Amino acid sequence: MPAARYQPGPRRFPERLPAVEYETGVAVRKVSGDGTVPFKGQPYRIGKALKQPYVALRATTQDGQYAVYYCTRQIGKLTLRGAKNM
Repeated sequence: MPAARYQPGPRRFPERLPAVEYETGVAVRKVSGDGTVPFKGQPYRIGKALKQPYVALRATTQDGQYAVYYCTRQIGKLTLRGAKNM
């Protein structure tokens, strides 16, 4: 049985994870309890799964579009309301 062979690893999981740090030049916003982030005067829905942590918004090459990152992973895209999509 696999459970009988399991042995925990020597590393312990930390009690508290270190804060995520993003590079300078990106917009960092805290995801609210309802899963939105404020950006350029408007709330944008990110998702309740990410409520409370900070995400980074990086401009893309498309006008009015930003890539949304959590840590080093891109988790989505945000298109500003009223932006002209190419």
